[in-house]
Amino acid sequence: MADWLRILIAVAILGGLIALLIISYILNKRTKKPEGCIEIDEHCASCNIEGCAVRSVAVEIERAQGEDEK
Repeated sequence: MADWLRILIAVAILGGLIALLIISYILNKRTKKPEGCIEIDEHCASCNIEGCAVRSVAVEIERAQGEDEK
């Protein structure tokens, strides 16, 4: 296989991956938040610990606000 063809294939694959990233980012931004989704504080965005005291308090506050609105 010629060198120019390998370069062309590599550029096409890279361009396709970049296009896929951009398209998925745009589609993700357009997706609406589902009903009943609980918003967690910013400082808990990457925390996956279910027993975290800060996270538990945030969830309870959200539940209380949801019940008050009904």
